[in-house]
Amino acid sequence: MQQIQGFLQNTQNDFKALKASFSKKYLSEQCTPKQFLKNIQYNVEVSNLIKIVKTCFYHENMNFCPIIVQIQDPQIMKVLGNSMYLMVYNRQGKLVYQRSLKYDLVSWNIFHQYLVIKLDPREGETHILQVIFLEKDAAILKIKDFAPNDTYRYLGVNNEVFYYGSDNNIKMIDIKKNIGNGQIMEIEIGEPGIVNYDIPYPNRLLQFLENGYSKDDQYMLCAIETEDNQFDFTREVVPRELRQDPIKTFSFVIKANEFLYGVSVRKSGQADFYWNYTMVNSSTSDELFEETQTNFDSIFLKHSYSNMIYEVDLKNDIRVGTDVAVNYTFMDNYWDGRKYSLIRDHVKLFTSFTLANTSLFVSYLNFVSVYDVISKQFRQHLVFKDQCMKLFRTERTDYNSSQGGQLSNGIIGVHLSSGVVALIEPKMDEITGNDDWQLTGHEARIDGQIETIVSDTRDFASHFIFVNDNGKKKLFGFKIDTVTEVSSQVNLKNEQYLIKFISSNVQEDFGMYDTNKSVITTFINTISYNDSFTIYEGSTFNLPNPFYVYGKIHTVVKSKEEKHLFIFDDQNLYIYDIEKSAIIDVKKDQNIKNLQLIDDKYIYAVMNKSKELGRQSGFYFQNLDQLISKSEQAQTFRLKNALVGQLTFLSYFRNDERMAYMSDYESIKIIPVLHRNTISFFGIRKKENYVLFKKNQDKLIALDYDNVLSTYSIATGKILMRHKLANPVIKKSQRIWASDPADITYKNPYYYPRTLLYDQDPVTDVNDEEYFDERLKCDLEKCTAYTKILQKNFHKFSVIEIMSETEVKIHYEFIHVIFQSEPFQRIYISDDLEYMIERLQNQRVFMYRAIKSATEGQIKWVIIRRIKQFPKDISDFSGYNYLFSPNLQYYLDFDFNDACYQIKKTIDQTIYREIPRGLLTTDDKYLLARKFMWIDNFRIRLVNIEGVEKVLDIHDNMKQLSYGTVPMLNNDDFIRAGQNPSEVGKGHFFYDQTEPDVSAIEQRLRIKFQDYFRAYFVDNKKTPEQLYDVLFKVDYSQEKPLADLSFSYFHWKLAETLAESKKKMKVKQFSHDEIRLLVLNIFPLGNTITHLAVKNVGAIRKIYQIVRNLNTEGRKFEIPFINNFLNQTPLHLCMIGQNYKSADLILQNLIDTPLDSHIRGILDVLPDLIKNDIPSLKDYLDGRFIQTDQIKAIRRGAINYAFGNEEYAVNSCELWPDRLTVEDKLFTKSTLDAEIKLEFLDIPSVHSYTGKVGEEFFQAMANSKNMDLFACRSVQAIIDYKWPLVREYTIKLLFAPFIFYHCAWITYSNVFNGQVAQDTDEIIIADKVLSAILYVFSIYFLVNEVRQILNQGFTYMISVWNYTDILPPIFIITVVSLHLIVYYKSKDDESYDPNNFIETIHSIACLLMWAKFLYFLRIFYSTGYLIRMLSNVVWDMKVFLLILFLVYFGFGEAFLRLSENSDPEASFIKNYAYCWVYAFRLSMGDTAADTFNDTIQPITLWIIWCICLLLTNIVMLNMLIAIIGESFGTVNSMQKQANYQERSRIIAENDFLIPKYRKREMRDELNYLITAIEITEQEEIDSTKVVQDQFVVIEESLNKIKTEITEKHNSLEGKVDQIVAKYYKKK
Repeated sequence: MQQIQGFLQNTQNDFKALKASFSKKYLSEQCTPKQFLKNIQYNVEVSNLIKIVKTCFYHENMNFCPIIVQIQDPQIMKVLGNSMYLMVYNRQGKLVYQRSLKYDLVSWNIFHQYLVIKLDPREGETHILQVIFLEKDAAILKIKDFAPNDTYRYLGVNNEVFYYGSDNNIKMIDIKKNIGNGQIMEIEIGEPGIVNYDIPYPNRLLQFLENGYSKDDQYMLCAIETEDNQFDFTREVVPRELRQDPIKTFSFVIKANEFLYGVSVRKSGQADFYWNYTMVNSSTSDELFEETQTNFDSIFLKHSYSNMIYEVDLKNDIRVGTDVAVNYTFMDNYWDGRKYSLIRDHVKLFTSFTLANTSLFVSYLNFVSVYDVISKQFRQHLVFKDQCMKLFRTERTDYNSSQGGQLSNGIIGVHLSSGVVALIEPKMDEITGNDDWQLTGHEARIDGQIETIVSDTRDFASHFIFVNDNGKKKLFGFKIDTVTEVSSQVNLKNEQYLIKFISSNVQEDFGMYDTNKSVITTFINTISYNDSFTIYEGSTFNLPNPFYVYGKIHTVVKSKEEKHLFIFDDQNLYIYDIEKSAIIDVKKDQNIKNLQLIDDKYIYAVMNKSKELGRQSGFYFQNLDQLISKSEQAQTFRLKNALVGQLTFLSYFRNDERMAYMSDYESIKIIPVLHRNTISFFGIRKKENYVLFKKNQDKLIALDYDNVLSTYSIATGKILMRHKLANPVIKKSQRIWASDPADITYKNPYYYPRTLLYDQDPVTDVNDEEYFDERLKCDLEKCTAYTKILQKNFHKFSVIEIMSETEVKIHYEFIHVIFQSEPFQRIYISDDLEYMIERLQNQRVFMYRAIKSATEGQIKWVIIRRIKQFPKDISDFSGYNYLFSPNLQYYLDFDFNDACYQIKKTIDQTIYREIPRGLLTTDDKYLLARKFMWIDNFRIRLVNIEGVEKVLDIHDNMKQLSYGTVPMLNNDDFIRAGQNPSEVGKGHFFYDQTEPDVSAIEQRLRIKFQDYFRAYFVDNKKTPEQLYDVLFKVDYSQEKPLADLSFSYFHWKLAETLAESKKKMKVKQFSHDEIRLLVLNIFPLGNTITHLAVKNVGAIRKIYQIVRNLNTEGRKFEIPFINNFLNQTPLHLCMIGQNYKSADLILQNLIDTPLDSHIRGILDVLPDLIKNDIPSLKDYLDGRFIQTDQIKAIRRGAINYAFGNEEYAVNSCELWPDRLTVEDKLFTKSTLDAEIKLEFLDIPSVHSYTGKVGEEFFQAMANSKNMDLFACRSVQAIIDYKWPLVREYTIKLLFAPFIFYHCAWITYSNVFNGQVAQDTDEIIIADKVLSAILYVFSIYFLVNEVRQILNQGFTYMISVWNYTDILPPIFIITVVSLHLIVYYKSKDDESYDPNNFIETIHSIACLLMWAKFLYFLRIFYSTGYLIRMLSNVVWDMKVFLLILFLVYFGFGEAFLRLSENSDPEASFIKNYAYCWVYAFRLSMGDTAADTFNDTIQPITLWIIWCICLLLTNIVMLNMLIAIIGESFGTVNSMQKQANYQERSRIIAENDFLIPKYRKREMRDELNYLITAIEITEQEEIDSTKVVQDQFVVIEESLNKIKTEITEKHNSLEGKVDQIVAKYYKKK
């Protein structure tokens, strides 16, 4: 735990450094999926264009909804001339009425058929009272104001009677004028036509309203405030004493059941709640509010004196009030958005949006506004004559074509209400490199009312529009810039309608549903590269006839396996079995309004709220596999809140891998695919459009051929900036150097951020003789040099590098030859730009050095060596330059004569280092050359077929710097390596692994897990910045580079939900495949699901159970068990939080995990597991003996048994050892070998003589009370390994000196201070010499104890044996010093009388010296357990001795009372201290009772004496014997364990005695313990298991042979191809 605290302190500084790069909040202080989603999404604030400011809508059943909007953008306001609009929508989302406003309305009201408004007189109209007849095509009756003053502001219409009210008067007029559809009529009303109704004061009118009953029965509902400040809705009103607290605001709704819910806030701030037109509750005097809002779900109140909102759910019905309210913090945007829930089922303010490159197009009114994602603002506003109804994005050419630059090929089609389709296309801004959008002038046309639009799922460049043209159904196709009617191609009938059809066939674009026959017919839209359509019928599915749906079917999804159809209508989901031709399940009340299918099984959908399922409206995620399973558990997962209603927009832009939906009337959210761990860079093109890339921490900088630098965030996938280079570095004639299509040297991230460019135009002014010099000379007559006859041209080359987001540097330029007659010409440039290697055909390899020329920025390459016998056989596995070090000074070679791999110096081809033969053998030379890589100029990395990695230092005699295993690695990973699918099995393991597709999430996460594990344990990357650099990478292998993360938003959100035990969501609610993906996610800060869920034991248990059941014999799935950025594993978190049950569960599931999969991460917590006696620890420790294939192959040998152990041998070696080294350490040279079994103990470091981990482990073992731990074979092996060296130095440095020390002390005590008088000079000298010797020995042992105290700290004081170590030398120094003082003082003063206490100290010192001798007997096996027994017996007697002492004191005091009052002659106890001694002597058999009869009470004394004798001599002593016997039996039965614990204690105490040079000689800090045991000594093994094991061995051998044959076959195939190529070339 101390290490954890220290790491936490250091990590604070690391996080400060992190902010400079990975600065997103979700990566550090606000580490939540919510913050992550906020960072990766684009939030387009459409409210900056036009904003809904208010509505008067209040009845859930009304068909019409009015709103007032305010124009926010100054450019739009300038075009429109006014800043406000009044708009009315019907329930179908159609705009039925709109008018502009210069000023806000004075008042307005809505009724089932009418909208009534009162205009501001400043509008300039004479008739400011207007009634809009909404069911008569918005006919308008304009009424001249007939009120006497401005206090009349309440408006109402019922049965064509107009109501006009003030606080205390209502005027009514008849407006039955037989107005026609769309007609506008003006009227003036005289006094005779007005009916007045007065409201008595202090009552006052506050609102006219209408419900279904008042509409049908033709009366007007009036909300009248009574004298006691409550509303009277003509219902029974219960009076109250309240007065003079008038209503300030009133907010209400009428639900579909005609019940009114409302709240009024009075002047005092108190609130009254209304249900069914009656006041039912009020707030207290402490609950004061200033604002209120109401929608059809809740009542909202804003508290006056705190930043809180009170939400009252209307489900509470009559109980609505503050007592059932939920409180949360006030936010302006949240508060303003509450009104949107009222209008969402009617209002469709924004009609459409679409995305093209980095521009988002939004249509509304008669505008299309263009939002620039980079600048985060609306840059353009396009104005049309008619209302914009729909936007389409099509492509003039392939959207991702390789026509360089940033210009989009997209065309935006704008469908107007007149039927015209206007077209918008981009034009590049030459200064910024951004798109500038313009109208083309070309128009298409779609006649009729559009009912449905379906876009193809390939690239959404083709659109199919289903229209109703005066009752006739038509189908149009829209592609590029042309609209084509395709009704005849689908044989369209009037009883059919268009549906979206999604299947794995990307050409199966749409379907038609026949309502008469209940038949779904799909259609294939064949790919074409012009604007024409070729459509033919696909599949037909017969549904049950009749088939009843809710509304219309809008989408049908065919499962990937083509076994099921998922049919979505406006409300339900129907699952159709294709084979059975039957509906097998119905998921009711799903309310899915729009959906997108991604990766064949994941559905993203916008859903309206479901009362039946208790689900809120929002943006949801579904898994088709789970829907098929018929599980009633959670089938949907809400990703984000969304209003939905009429906002059913949900678009998937495949080119950008983004989805967009409208969360409310204020913003459009653009998000990446949330279930993937990849994020496409927004607006990025295909790789061929770019020259090179640079990954700079959390940013990707891309340079394209138009000299534009684009910067993207790897943490979010967003584009951050674009910068057009003022001074272009790339010419149109330049290209990336590649001698042939197979040359990918400078097209891979290996060389990023540099690249080598060449000018395609040759340089003509180069002299061959001057350039080639010696290479053109030939010593023979009439002979022509080979170089001279080659066809060649000279070209200018340049090396460029991205330096920053705004700078690209040309390092230098040079002229070099290109051989046209030789397609193979590889050029490699060193990382320091000083050297170049050129590989040509026929094994011509040259090394060059750069020489600066007179011209600045120009260099010349000079040949310094031709490399002979270049190892071509191991060089062509990959296009990468993997044989040479980055500085080109060293390269890997294979010596066939010596059968070994070598590192050679390039400059002179001398051997620099030889790679250990045990690592690379001749049998697998081709395979293992593919598993070699240079990390830098002095470190190399190797990996074997079992996934064991090593990092070696070539400059330190191939010293192993680190090691590790690659988790979840098998033979397939080596076979899969290849540059492309045709070369699978021939590529390099580190460089040519085929990257999985973006939909292969599990494989991607597995690779990320391997990378993190390697970085943490092999590369020793521990800071957050280093680890984030691993978790956030760029995948260059895809068509477009993309951000490769270690987690997805969906799985992070899921993990957060499952981690909370209080949440209703459980693990069992998700498919097993989803759980597999979940456990592989590594979230920010390095946490996994097991980190997050340590407090939820049930979730952890279920996850491990699911994964265990999914494991197969062929490939075992592994749950990542890693250290997070704070160096904490889930076990650390369990121990910190004292969740020992979770710790035990986790430990159980770690028992059978692979070698090195987790142990190094929990080494520092092992002592805590021991101290807290975790039940599964013993099984875990014994379960960590593991065999690798390498040591499994060693089957026979003569074992060199461990010291004092005849059962097995133990030693340490590397995890990937040399076989000869293993045999040398474990075997003798005897010919009497036997069948043996070797095993690694997967608990490294604790056996090492260096480091704190081993010290803490042995200290915990020494103090452990669990003797069963010492029965563990693993614990015994660790102790047996360390014991010989500790025993050696304990004897050398402690025991042997102690023998002399003790002898000197005995001599001093018994000879010079007892038997010999100091009366001669010789005796005096001898005494002083002996005293000096005792001083020296005492100081020696004290120094050792001080070292031990410094080493162990406070724990030193816990062990009793330590007191026998430190007290004797102190006492001996004291005794010797006092004796010397007495001697010298007596010599000067014969009358000197010394203090006799010196003899007490002397006595104790003698006792402790003999006790210390017992300590050393622990070293020996035959006496160690006896010493342990002695200490155990004393400890077990503690309670008994306490009781015995109480008995002694009791009887002793009783004897004292009878003795002290007797005659002095009869008294047998003198004082209180002696009474205890008397009782003790009596129990020991001293029964002297001579004076008893002379005491004061002899009879009483004899009775007590007999009882004491009986109790102490017989009862108590026999009990003591029983206790001792039991302790003896316990220790004797655990004799072996007791000896091992004594050894562990000695190791813990005396490890410091071993010199550092001896510890360094062991070189075991990176080693593992390996044990050897004779198989015949094991218990009898079940024959079935033997057979099974043999099958496993045979299978593994066959797999290995298969791999080797495949490799050799591929190698031979390559050689044959080369021979054939050479043959044909010669011909």
